[in-house]
Amino acid sequence: MLKAFTAFTNEIDNIEQAVSELLSQLDMEDKLLENSIGIVSCYTEYLESGVIAELSRRLPFDVLGTTTIANASRGEVGEMMLNLMVLTSDDVSFSTGLTEPILGESEEPIRAAYESAAAKLSGKADLIISFAPLLLNVGGDFFINAFDRVTGGIPNFGAITVDHNPDYGQASVIYNGEAYRDRYAFILAQGNLSPAFYIGNISEEKVFSEKGAVTASVGNQLQAVNGVSVTDY
Repeated sequence: MLKAFTAFTNEIDNIEQAVSELLSQLDMEDKLLENSIGIVSCYTEYLESGVIAELSRRLPFDVLGTTTIANASRGEVGEMMLNLMVLTSDDVSFSTGLTEPILGESEEPIRAAYESAAAKLSGKADLIISFAPLLLNVGGDFFINAFDRVTGGIPNFGAITVDHNPDYGQASVIYNGEAYRDRYAFILAQGNLSPAFYIGNISEEKVFSEKGAVTASVGNQLQAVNGVSVTDY
């Protein structure tokens, strides 16, 4: 059985207050089982203020995640929120990995990090939870396909990091208190799991009425729509 519980804070500048708020909501003494992992998403300033580093130092398990542009937790929604989810279990084990810098579409950093993390488990992982960097020269499809090849098709669920800046210049992957803009972090889970994925479509009334077909692209770069360049379109 895998259990999950959450905590959040809107306190960015006061490290002790922020961490105390989170720890008091977690109530770890009564809730933690044998194996646990933390998943965090937050506004970028939690990295700059030191809240993320202190939170990771105070928690007795690995904490991975990403920066984001908004969060929701326990009925609260906010752009400048930090949200922490803890997964805990007696019959699911966790192992974490962090790649070397991703410089291009090479599988080697992913393969090396995966093999190192997988070696810490007693068997093959049943699920990957991923936190991918937002890069100009590497698309999300590469990450998915590379992990699929390297792992032999282990189900992979996750996100690409973003932030509130127009150029996403501070979008960061988080791994145990440190921030990385060019590395891929992930959690391997093994044990009593049966992962399933569901797809939800955008409702028709929310879709733009104008239709455009992509007619030219290179990798993840859009070049032409309906036969004309993107700028002309």
